[in-house]
Amino acid sequence: MKINKRVVGLELGNFHIKSAQVRAVGGREPYLENSNEFICSSGVDRDGRVLDVESVAESLKQLWLTAGYTTKRVALGVG
Repeated sequence: MKINKRVVGLELGNFHIKSAQVRAVGGREPYLENSNEFICSSGVDRDGRVLDVESVAESLKQLWLTAGYTTKRVALGVG
């Protein structure tokens, strides 16, 4: 059986959201398909807590549209 999985890694920083779509096919090593960074006008997080949920949600929607990601599978890091 051929395994074909994609996942987007997200890092929420103070004023940015960084992302990367990685793909694993078969038994081969995963590889980077796409990466992007979205600069936010207001602070995203403080001490690991999201400050404005609606703003972050809108930023993520814009990021998905701009980057052209093809999966909704996500690995998240907040820092």
